[in-house]
Amino acid sequence: MTTTNTPLVPEDEIGSIDHSLVAADHYVPADKNLSDDFRSFFTAAEAWGNISQKRVGGKQVNTIEPKQGSLEIKTVIFDAYANSAEQVQLTVNGQQVVTTNKLVDDKLIVSMDALLLQAGDLLTVNQ
Repeated sequence: MTTTNTPLVPEDEIGSIDHSLVAADHYVPADKNLSDDFRSFFTAAEAWGNISQKRVGGKQVNTIEPKQGSLEIKTVIFDAYANSAEQVQLTVNGQQVVTTNKLVDDKLIVSMDALLLQAGDLLTVNQ
């Protein structure tokens, strides 16, 4: 998969996002419109699959699960649910991934070395 190091959404425009986006190496869901128990699909150039968000007891869990193809991700951006970026954990198939997390306005930006998700993998972000 060919990817770019140029962010799809510059940090100063994060607040203007009003649609879901899966392309290149970033994933940005339209969290402001999501419910406490949301599930949908995504499509990308080389993959399609499911995304979800669940909020229970002061915690939020987001998942990305390719069902077909492969998806390279370096950054995921969600509405911030945690009070601190240090509380965030990202796993792939239950294995913790080293991330750099930061809060920008009301967005949580989680960055990592490129991950190549294959059909059947499960990326989970707990905040």
